[in-house]
Amino acid sequence: TGGMCAESLIVLGAYPKVGKSSLSFQLGDAVVRAAGRVLGISLEMPAHQLIVRLIAQRTGIDSRLINKPELTEAQWRQVTEASGAIAASGWIIRDRPRQTISEIEQAIFTEHDKTPLNLVIVDYAQKITDERGEKRYATLGRLANTLFALAGELKICCILVSQLTPPDKKEGKRPPRVSDLRQSNSMGQEATHVWLIDRPQLRGEDCSSAAAEIRAVYNRFGPTGKIKATFDGPATLFSPVEYSRGAADNDDYVETRQAPEWANRAAGEKQEDESELPYEDPF
Repeated sequence: TGGMCAESLIVLGAYPKVGKSSLSFQLGDAVVRAAGRVLGISLEMPAHQLIVRLIAQRTGIDSRLINKPELTEAQWRQVTEASGAIAASGWIIRDRPRQTISEIEQAIFTEHDKTPLNLVIVDYAQKITDERGEKRYATLGRLANTLFALAGELKICCILVSQLTPPDKKEGKRPPRVSDLRQSNSMGQEATHVWLIDRPQLRGEDCSSAAAEIRAVYNRFGPTGKIKATFDGPATLFSPVEYSRGAADNDDYVETRQAPEWANRAAGEKQEDESELPYEDPF
């Protein structure tokens, strides 16, 4: 469906506790590992927690065990190597909460002036601080408009993470839709792409807890589609299984094929989890 292209704004949406932060920073890490430069602006999660997730994604080690004495010598070596590589890479993470649109815009210009950026991630839209006393939907629409304009001016890609409004009881536990964009459909109108994350088991479907889908439900420049994936909760890692081109909101697909090797490499190698800790969804 075109992927992450310069001059594009991707709205990445999901219901609460599905993994939107993990996926957005996993995508960012794929850009960094291809020698790109990525600015991650976190309005909720501290930078050190995001770095722990990046280390877990790169090594496959349970994120809850990182920085704890339970790690084996080999795992400590992996963590040390991964943390050093991340520190020396093109990652810039700003984690100050309650930022305004003007402050985010200034941060992007400042970092881009130092060395050109390839990707900007803002996580997540609903945590933005209103600086004008306007309606919430207007603030969110202005945020999306600002990021879209910056993507065009600076020739970069922007990912705007958004929390979706869960369906009401009458609709039941259905897959996510563009109309679920919380408080502002204008975010979807500004976007060049809208991607939605779905984990069916969290909606009560009888399937593996690891089952996941990333749906490209809107693409201004071409086809839609979806990626079937698995989600490793302890490592906070999405791994592609296959992708499909065609209608992303039903099973009428034009084309289905196995995920290419580059997609599996970008996801990293999953290692066997040796922890006996009870798993709790970190999202």
